[in-house]
Formats: sequence, C-alpha cells, structure tokens
Amino acid sequence: MNGRAVLICIVFVLILQLVVIIVARRSRRRDNYTLQRVPRVLVLVISSANQKYNSEDGEKIEINSDNDRWEVEKEYWNDRITRYRNICKNIDWKLISCKPGEGGENELLLDCVESYIPGILQKTISSISQNLESYDFFVRTNLSTCIDCKKLVRMINGVNNDHLVYTGGRRLEKDGTTYISGTSIMLNKTAASLLVSRYNKNKQMYDDLYEFDDVVIGKIMKNKVTMMEKYGMFDADPMKSSAKNIDDYKNLLTPFFRTKTMTFRRENKNRSSMKELFELFNQYLMQDLDKDK
Repeated sequence: MNGRAVLICIVFVLILQLVVIIVARRSRRRDNYTLQRVPRVLVLVISSANQKYNSEDGEKIEINSDNDRWEVEKEYWNDRITRYRNICKNIDWKLISCKPGEGGENELLLDCVESYIPGILQKTISSISQNLESYDFFVRTNLSTCIDCKKLVRMINGVNNDHLVYTGGRRLEKDGTTYISGTSIMLNKTAASLLVSRYNKNKQMYDDLYEFDDVVIGKIMKNKVTMMEKYGMFDADPMKSSAKNIDDYKNLLTPFFRTKTMTFRRENKNRSSMKELFELFNQYLMQDLDKDK
C-alpha cells in the first residue's frame, strides 16, 4: 500500500471516530434531557358560583352578574384557559368554588360554604390537598390577576426546587407576619405539603383567626417566604390606557398582571373598560404564542 492510500485510510478512520464522538455526545444530551422531568403545575383561581360576599360578615349577596366585574373576569379566564390548554401542556388551570355537583373542564368544585373568611382559605387548602400527589407546583391566584403561562413556566424553571418554595408576585407584612399576596402565591410540593399538614393539625385555630387567607397562609408557613424581585407583580396603571399597560407589561419577566387596579379610576369602573383590557391582554397572549409556532 503506497503512502497516499495509507493517508486516506488514516483520514477516514479519524473522520469515523469524530462522527462516533459527536453521535455519542448528542445521545447523552438527549438522554439527560429525557431524564429532566418537566414539572407539573396546577393554577388555582379563586372563584365562586354566582355570588359575591360582604367582606365584613362573609354573608352571600345576590348580584346582577351582567353588570359585575367578577363575571367579566370569569368569562375571560375561561377563554384564556382554553387558549393555554395546548400551549403550556404541563400546566392545568382550575376555577375553584364551593358548589355541589360536577364542574366543567375548567372548574374544581369543592364541598364547602362560600365566604371570604375562612372560606377562601378552606378552598385553597382543600384544592391543594386533593392534588398533592399529581403536581410539583401550585399557584393560587384570583380572577382579577391575569397570568402569562410562558412567563410562568420560565419563573418556575428559575427557582431552586431542591428546597421549600413559598414565593409569588408580591411580598407583604402584617403585624410581624411576612406573607405572599393572595393574588399570586406559588408553592412547590414541599411547601404545599407543609401548608396542608400544619393547617389540618390546627384547622379550627386557623379558621378562627379571622384574617384573610393570604395572611393566615403566611402565619402557617412561619416566615418561610422567598421573593424574587424580578417576578414582582405588575399593577395596571389606571391613569394609562389599556394598550399602554399591555406594552409596559410585555417587557417584564413577571407572569402576574393585576387588572383590578384599573378600576381605581372612576372612568374605568365599567364593563366596557374591563373588556378592552382583557381583549388586549388576550391579543398579546396570542402574539406571544404565535412566536413559538
């Protein structure tokens, strides 16, 4: 075999070895990716069955749902859940309320009595307790907070799940108790299990505190709050247009968009103003999702 033939053989063998190395590395990366389990997330949205409540005594007050902000919010939440179902596939979304019978696909109906105190706390604990074995993260929010599911996924991927995670979009304090606002409570399974366990051990005591649910959750968790400022809640500015608020929100990392603050201005206290904001938010979501197609 002459020198040229030997050189060709050597080059061929080197190329073959290089191909084997590249294939092996890609295979390992693929195997590692497969082993990285995608976290399952349950978003629980505080809702109710055609009633609202007197915040002072918790009694039901029948309302005209056609003129109520709550009904508008619920309508658009259902619309967003439908949009998300095939996009953020690791996230399930449920509107939770106290109501007998079987709910629709977007509902989780619980055997309880609707009230602000302690009803919302009881709904929260019950809905988490029923689903502890099925999810890795729980997010408890309300109808007046919009959530961008893509941003939520990025936020969850950015937390250290090796430790207890009790965080959200806003950290508050009351009488020495640090807690996460009920608009955006995030718990990993470790924190959720601790919350359920501690509440169940002293249920009557916590129910009798006569504090709002988020404050009681803060007391139960005993200052285990962690807060990442970059994910802080965005409050809609009532002095700006709906379009301007959406533009301001687009460039933020936080998944949480608080819409109720728009109604703090008298001119915005109507159904059409709220619908405009929700329509623009939904349009923004679709533009964001279209980028991923």
